Amino acid sequence: MRVREYGQVVGSHGSRRRITNGGFRGLTLVALVIAGGGCGEALPVLRLPMPEGNSVVVAQDNAPYDHPISFGGMPLCLTGEGTVTITAVGIHEVSGDIRIEAFALRPNPFVRGLDGVGLIHKSLVEIGGGFDPGSTQQVGAMCPTETQMADGSAEPLDEFAVQVSWSAGELAGGRGLDVTYSVEGVERTSVLPYGIWLCSSACPDDLGP
Repeated sequence: MRVREYGQVVGSHGSRRRITNGGFRGLTLVALVIAGGGCGEALPVLRLPMPEGNSVVVAQDNAPYDHPISFGGMPLCLTGEGTVTITAVGIHEVSGDIRIEAFALRPNPFVRGLDGVGLIHKSLVEIGGGFDPGSTQQVGAMCPTETQMADGSAEPLDEFAVQVSWSAGELAGGRGLDVTYSVEGVERTSVLPYGIWLCSSACPDDLGP
């Protein structure tokens, strides 16, 4: 099985990503530069720790039908203090027959001597290492500030991953993930700029934004 993803090497299993408008060190799970704080919002917002306008696209050539494929390496954090509970995940503006079958967080793998998921042809349960899709998925870490990144004091972030499959077609996916979460009784949805695509043969080169 040839994995065709875009851009720089970011993890195990030959996984690569296409990055737009700058670099993304997501698989270090300690984030890029982003200022903490809610930008005037009363409630924290869930996000990937990357500059506005950046995105990640991961595409799988020759993806088998009816077989779990897990995409991960997504560090999640909040723009302010608090805790959010992830309740649902979907493909943003989905195209084709792709399903998200499970999602989960786990403690930062690298500080425990493990690899990030990247892209693996296994279910999240099979991957293990702290992934438990059946449990409550909560995020409470604030996004690090520029100062924290500069002095190395940023705390490692939990890794988020999704498990997908498909059953028909030549191409399926979307250019982001709709992550719905609850915070202090309020339901919100963040669109994470993490595109996922499955292709029955070679993936086209124009799947990025």
